[in-house]
Amino acid sequence: MNKEEIALLYGFKNDENFDKIIEVLKKIHIRVKILKNEEYNEKVGYVLGEKGFKKSSEVLEKIPENELMIFQNIKGKRLDFVLDKLRENGCEIPKYKAIVTPFNIHWTLKKLYEQMKKEHGSLS
Repeated sequence: MNKEEIALLYGFKNDENFDKIIEVLKKIHIRVKILKNEEYNEKVGYVLGEKGFKKSSEVLEKIPENELMIFQNIKGKRLDFVLDKLRENGCEIPKYKAIVTPFNIHWTLKKLYEQMKKEHGSLS
């Protein structure tokens, strides 16, 4: 049985690029979940609706200005295909992208963002 492919989108401005991204993802049968600012302190597993994850009681701090795109059950050649389709359709792909793993599913969006920021910093 194939697991449902999901794209979590966080921090996007409601503009033409955002609309295009959603349209392309839906066309290639990926469920899109748009996350709210207040979900920044939630664990990835919680926002995906996975069992065993509870809502955080942590008070929201500062919200990042960056857009995050997080994929569940999309990797390898399928991920390449998805990113190629987005580019072909003129979408601006955010700098911060991640794939849900058995490790980061337990992280908050904040921790995932900070980790991606560190990795991008060390690459440039």
